[in-house]
Amino acid sequence: MDERIHPAIPWPGFRAERAFVLPLRAERMATPFGDRCEVDGIVLRRKGEFHVTVFSREMSRAAAAAVGEPGLRALYEALHWAPLRTGRYALLHDTKSTDVGPLACWSLIEHMELPAMRAFRAELAHALGGLFADPVPHVTHFVRGDPNGIGVPDTHALAGLLVRELTPVHHPVRTPPRPHWPRPASEGSFMQEPIEPGYMVFVADGEMGVGAVREVHADSRELVVNIENGGDFTLPASAIRDVHEGKVILDTDKLPESVRHALHHPHDAEYPEYAAEDPKDGALDP
Repeated sequence: MDERIHPAIPWPGFRAERAFVLPLRAERMATPFGDRCEVDGIVLRRKGEFHVTVFSREMSRAAAAAVGEPGLRALYEALHWAPLRTGRYALLHDTKSTDVGPLACWSLIEHMELPAMRAFRAELAHALGGLFADPVPHVTHFVRGDPNGIGVPDTHALAGLLVRELTPVHHPVRTPPRPHWPRPASEGSFMQEPIEPGYMVFVADGEMGVGAVREVHADSRELVVNIENGGDFTLPASAIRDVHEGKVILDTDKLPESVRHALHHPHDAEYPEYAAEDPKDGALDP
């Protein structure tokens, strides 16, 4: 049995005054970090409960008023809710206001593959507006500051909270090779498969990820990507070979020289416990 795949989750119940969440079995949520982890000098502690947040409280109130619980349940039960763990983690940071002053908060989340959530939210976004658009299926594993973690209602919020992505050596993430019909990157293809902040970046199918998308600028047909150990770079649409399943595949022949240089050494500065087993794994060949 593939431990990454959770059994299908039946209707979990809904209350308009609460966030709408999917409970996950704790015994299936092991990570390579232990009871606490340290990333970039930040020590975070393990949560004891795990879930995927489908709606924030604000969304729950809006959905209850417009659709009602029966309508939400019917839409939910028309879909197959079986979350898939990806092994792709991200460090988030936020500062929250409290009665005693600002509170620095950190979370280590894991991206989840959950097509049902995307379809569910897309249907509601079509009917009710952009509040429900662009979800980020994820689970929070570790926290610091607020024990409840950091809310990530959509991809726009993720872009503002993201410190960096990381993939532990024990959970290598690779894009599965798939039947592929090569096509030139163009304005049309760029719009047909929209790119969202938080998508992982790869130099080729089947390789390890080397970064993540931070910003997408549709008007100028550019995106800002963060290359591990290299920093942020602005790329034109022509430098994208393909987009699928939350992954951006670069056309390395069309990259600026500065980006190509960064892609030669994406894993060199990783902490040993999180580092790629082979520092050249996923990197651009010289």
